[in-house]
Amino acid sequence: MGKVIWAPSALKDVESIAEYISKDSDYMAALFVRRIKDSIERLKEFPFSGRVIPEIGDQLRREIIYRAHTE
Repeated sequence: MGKVIWAPSALKDVESIAEYISKDSDYMAALFVRRIKDSIERLKEFPFSGRVIPEIGDQLRREIIYRAHTE
């Protein structure tokens, strides 16, 4: 099983996005955060399912691209 380490900037981004969404809907903000966390959790079981971060190029460092919250 893999280990997921969140970049501090990524956590701050998720928090900021959730805060923005919550201006319209607390429910949608919570749903957005839950879906982000769920998509990241899959990396623990399937560590190579994420995309190699192009700027880094290290096969062991992956990222998940998440769609807009309105979809």
